[in-house]
Amino acid sequence: MNITISFEELKTKIKEIPISEVIGHYISLSKHGDNYIGKCPFHDDKHPSLSVNDKKAIYKCFACGKAGDSITFVERFCSLSFSEAILEIGKWIGITVENIYGKGKEKDVKSLWTINLIKQINNLYLQNTTDNNRSRTFKNFLLERKIAPEIAKKFLLGFATNENLILLRMQEICQQAISSLKDDLKKYGHNESVIRETLNQNKEIFKISSATLLLREIGLLQEGLKDKNDKTKYFDTFRNRIIFPIQNLSHEVVAFGSRSLDPTARAKYLNSKESFIFFKRNILYGLNHSKQKIKERDQIILVEGYMDLITLHKCGFENSVAIMGVGMNMRMINTIKYLTKNIILALDSDDAGMKAMERINYDFLLNGIMPKYVDFLPYKDPDEFLNKKLDNGVNGFNGTSELTAKISNATPFLDRVINRIIPEDYKIPELTDQKLKLLDQIFNTLAPLKDDLRALERVVVAGNRLKMKSSADSLIEIYRKFLSRISDTENKENKENKENRENKENKEKNNSSEGEQLVGQLKNDPLARIEKALIKELILHPECLQHGNLPEILEYVERKELVTLILWLKKLHYEITEQEYQTTIIGNLSRGGYSLELKEFVSSVLFQYRPKVQLEQINVSSADRDKRSIDKSLLDIRTQFEKKCLMKKRKSLLEKQKNCVTDDDFKMVANELSVVDKGINSLNVNI
Repeated sequence: MNITISFEELKTKIKEIPISEVIGHYISLSKHGDNYIGKCPFHDDKHPSLSVNDKKAIYKCFACGKAGDSITFVERFCSLSFSEAILEIGKWIGITVENIYGKGKEKDVKSLWTINLIKQINNLYLQNTTDNNRSRTFKNFLLERKIAPEIAKKFLLGFATNENLILLRMQEICQQAISSLKDDLKKYGHNESVIRETLNQNKEIFKISSATLLLREIGLLQEGLKDKNDKTKYFDTFRNRIIFPIQNLSHEVVAFGSRSLDPTARAKYLNSKESFIFFKRNILYGLNHSKQKIKERDQIILVEGYMDLITLHKCGFENSVAIMGVGMNMRMINTIKYLTKNIILALDSDDAGMKAMERINYDFLLNGIMPKYVDFLPYKDPDEFLNKKLDNGVNGFNGTSELTAKISNATPFLDRVINRIIPEDYKIPELTDQKLKLLDQIFNTLAPLKDDLRALERVVVAGNRLKMKSSADSLIEIYRKFLSRISDTENKENKENKENRENKENKEKNNSSEGEQLVGQLKNDPLARIEKALIKELILHPECLQHGNLPEILEYVERKELVTLILWLKKLHYEITEQEYQTTIIGNLSRGGYSLELKEFVSSVLFQYRPKVQLEQINVSSADRDKRSIDKSLLDIRTQFEKKCLMKKRKSLLEKQKNCVTDDDFKMVANELSVVDKGINSLNVNI
């Protein structure tokens, strides 16, 4: 049973949960002394490098350096914002929280409103499946495709009649969507006053005319001819179709897929178009149902169509998901990679399916993962394979057991590609240059793995199959030269692309004010080395927070969030005990307002912090340092900041000098440069 609390209360609640329990929900952890360890999901970790400490409430990877608290982990692991990460944790611990959408922000309200409109439209499609006058066609489809009612219910399968149902029921849809939106806002903890204010501020988007345009924008309505009054007519996109609602990981319907029941229809399958709430490469169909099973079985089956997925789930393969379109982006690759490294490609057996698998295989190889492949020939896809077997078996036993065996015996898709280049019955050419051309094709196939041992083994095997006289070492050397050659080509292309991007950015910058440019730079720049040095010094040695030089150093710090953090730490130093130090800082970072990079770096440093009592227990003289050491350390940091500031000024003056028109202007800038250079030289002497 879910409980409802405020957003702030949920953040507090999350802090009470051991961090190992939160991280253990997403990856496998094992006890190791006082800590828990596991393979870091943020890089290709061969050995457990991630350490999780419940007492400090911090995780840290000692290979890639990623660190933070439980919320930071979920932010990065699930590619979520700070607020979304809190909501994500709240979902699986059974807590519903207040609305995080800022009142009056039209874009956020628009998204929430759109989700509710889609929810009501989906309800209409579902109603058609039980309506006696409309459901016969739908029920016949389920019988024909051997889909049990519970499976149809699980995937919310619906039916769009041949009429313009959305247009006919637009007023009802909008009224119910507003009611549903109000319920959502109440669920999120808003009172009646705030709800009324939100609805009033955005009343324009709730009008039927605005809702019509919105549904056209997301592709649920199509624009037709104009009537005699020059008014645009609209019609439903989905008519006489089985509806497959597409849900995100929060089980919200964000789009629809459909299959025509008219054999003469030009488009057998038709999907919602991409929009501000639906980007197909960011969604795997069925992942909201499959995520837990994928983790439990440590395996994912990738298929191509809605019916393939539904049939697989029907037969017990609940670790299956369907790709949307012809491929996946890095976000989806990473999502899968964090769940499992065992990938089964089970797309259609036709040429289009093979090409799609080649693309997906290539992307996974780039990430060091070697997918395996299931061949359904002579059948077209998993749906046809399992249903044909169902006809011949008892309760699907044959199809399920045969597919289980196929998956168990699946071989790397990479080997299938190599076997297509050199089939078993292939007549080996006699000339070496012809053999080298074939090897180049194989090298190109293996290139994403670079010089991974799995690639090197296949280089040698391919050389032997081609009856090359070269030794294994020679073949590997030829392959490495190939890698070097394509790396040089890629670097050249990347350099050209970078120059093109920089030229484009420079043009854009020239069209904006200097103030806007500066704000953009300050916002996007990563933490500088000297900023990291300052953070590390102050956190590991809190006595530095009261040093007289600190205010002068802060004058040079341009990053506002860093100044805010340091001023808070300075105040904190007098208010808490050493035992509260780490948890209090982590708690402050979790309140939001800080960049993910800053939170991760501070958490990484805190992982190294030890109170004075602990240091004395392990015979370290003292946590406090003598005044001379502190003075020197902070003076060095101040000098580096001052030098950075002067270097920035020097760069600005050089640009200014290029644009000087008169000799007097040039001399004036030259004098300023001379002063700056003297300052830099003076600092270099002192460093």
